[in-house]
Amino acid sequence: MKKILTSGQILKMYKEGTRNFDGIKATVQDFNGFDLSGVSFKKADLSWSSFDNSNLVGTDFSGANLVWCAFRRANLRNANFTKADVSYSDLSNAIFENTNFTNANLTAVLFFNVNMGAAKLSGANLAWAATGITQLTEEGFRFVIEKLKQMGLKIPPELLAKLQVDVKQLHEKQGLLAEFKPSYLEKFKGRERAELYSARAKLESEIKNLYSSIETVYSQVIEYGTKEMGERKHIVRYKK
Repeated sequence: MKKILTSGQILKMYKEGTRNFDGIKATVQDFNGFDLSGVSFKKADLSWSSFDNSNLVGTDFSGANLVWCAFRRANLRNANFTKADVSYSDLSNAIFENTNFTNANLTAVLFFNVNMGAAKLSGANLAWAATGITQLTEEGFRFVIEKLKQMGLKIPPELLAKLQVDVKQLHEKQGLLAEFKPSYLEKFKGRERAELYSARAKLESEIKNLYSSIETVYSQVIEYGTKEMGERKHIVRYKK
């Protein structure tokens, strides 16, 4: 049975000199802004926890359960995620340098605004992972939403409906935009061509706005979770 610790207990032990937390269980915890550099969390269960803005230089997460975790803006230089399950997590704006994800599960992970070239990704599962909102396909959205439902997450119906409508409109407008090829536009002259260029510019603007809306709603959707123990409720993982 895994030893259960809170983030507060871990921070206290760290300050007292403890660096080995292998195999512990600390789920749904707030590690935001912590300095846990050099810690070993091998095979630990840290799922549903947030490490936003944390110093995790040289931290060892190999084999750990990091499902639905947040590492936004975290310093992950020389961090080790070998064979870790990091699926559905958000690593946007994290600092990578010799960061090791060898054979890790990175399904549907968000890597917005990170230097992927500074990470080791050999053997990693990158299905539905994205470095930008434009890479989240309609199929990818459906996959993540279905996974959320399977995990028992209570997504507000209005939020889910908004996401689905925006994604549908996005792909419809992208299909229309694809028709405005240069070879097609060259067939027209004068006012007709000007009107077509104007219509294309309008579509491009609408698509840009939809991407912005989808990114906002999608971020809200993946922030919903449920605790393993006690009453099921949503967790706003990034709330300060």
